[in-house]
Amino acid sequence: MKKYLALCLTALALGACSDHKTPEAQQQASAAAAVPVYRVGSHLSYPPFHFVNEKGEPTGFEVEVLQATAKAGGFDVEIINTPRSGLERTLNDGSLDIWSSTISVKPERAEKMDFSQPFLQHDSKVIYLLDNDDNKNIQTLQDFHGKTLAVNKFSKNPAELAAKITGSRSNVMITDSYHVSMKAVYGKRADGALDNGYVLAYAAKQQPGFKMRSIVVENEKKDFAFAVKKGNTELLEKLNKGLQTVKSNGTYDKLFEKWFGSAMAAQQQQ
Repeated sequence: MKKYLALCLTALALGACSDHKTPEAQQQASAAAAVPVYRVGSHLSYPPFHFVNEKGEPTGFEVEVLQATAKAGGFDVEIINTPRSGLERTLNDGSLDIWSSTISVKPERAEKMDFSQPFLQHDSKVIYLLDNDDNKNIQTLQDFHGKTLAVNKFSKNPAELAAKITGSRSNVMITDSYHVSMKAVYGKRADGALDNGYVLAYAAKQQPGFKMRSIVVENEKKDFAFAVKKGNTELLEKLNKGLQTVKSNGTYDKLFEKWFGSAMAAQQQQ
């Protein structure tokens, strides 16, 4: 009985101690409880923007920009791998609060959802080639006539564009990914790789042993932004505030160079 009473008194004492937090601990707990967490939809299959790393965690340029934006805006995010086909539905039914999946701002989309300030304002098709003596005579698109271009079959209209540049469909090498396209260039099985400029800049950054250069094929201005439910001005203001801070304090520039390299960062400033 005495042993039981002693155990009860000890438990009560421990409970009393746990209830008496220091003012600092209480402040931290209150702050943590006050931070809202928003559910984010993203199709995590498009490196280097949004994909899953070897640890099974969401990563990529857009993912890290959003996470930095959330921190600066006073909120947190939970990124959920979701097919893009559910974009409008999941925002409207409230199952997701934000979409972050290389979504370009278009008039027809803006009628159905609201967009943050752009986090990226450029989209281009480029050709990456080895920067060596063998290619010194290739300086313009016209110089690729009769050459071989490797294109990723999942890129938008790459084969048609490559055939137009090289002069023949037989000069186009179809690959399963941009990595395979770049490997064909490294191995000199193709004279160049044609794809999205950011994607190829990321691929080239992974292989610093090869000196590369690029030639712009198409330079289309596009705004890529985060999407929220139409009329959700409170969340939109948080996103814009955080994104503005990230851009002004140098965080955005650091992330851009991390994922795309210094050469692409310099081109972005032009």
